[in-house]
Amino acid sequence: MAFYFTKVSLHIYQKLYIFVQEQTMLKNNKNTIYFIYLICALLIAWFFLYFSIGKNFAYEFANNDFQLIFPKIIVFLAAVSFYILVILQINLDKKWHVTNIIKFIGAIILGSLPFIIYGFFTLQNCPFWLQQKETKEILYQSKVNKNDLIFVQKTTCLDSESYHYDTIKSVKYFDFLKNDYQIKQSQIDLKHWNKINTGH
Repeated sequence: MAFYFTKVSLHIYQKLYIFVQEQTMLKNNKNTIYFIYLICALLIAWFFLYFSIGKNFAYEFANNDFQLIFPKIIVFLAAVSFYILVILQINLDKKWHVTNIIKFIGAIILGSLPFIIYGFFTLQNCPFWLQQKETKEILYQSKVNKNDLIFVQKTTCLDSESYHYDTIKSVKYFDFLKNDYQIKQSQIDLKHWNKINTGH
């Protein structure tokens, strides 16, 4: 079994090595390399910022389903970025040299870090990326922009199945982003909002 695992690992490494070898021209283009470094660094920074202070961001995705998938996308992109940063350090001239093998193993280890860190972040109680939001009742619609609404929102913590209700004012931008924040009924200026008749 161990022999089979080693054989498969070497086969995977060989395929990846061939891929890297085919990208040799990147080594001769410093601007491209620096651009890849920059993109990877930005994705990694985005990963840490999102899970550490993301709940303080003013804007979020308007599509609630995509909002639940988005954290997983960030984790995956950060893992790929770590992997690429190390893979680009492989010296193609040394081929199967031990340093290249160590770098390859290091790339796999570093590539798994975002998944491990995500697990630690998720240990907190009801993190914002594990909150499923559902509009239960629309109360008011803006007279200026019909996409701006005030509604009752049910927020469910997916890790504990607990939930709570809030009155939310939602302002949409290009049907892609939105800015949601809690509002009290006493703060609603009826000059700018039409009450929605729900028939209740």
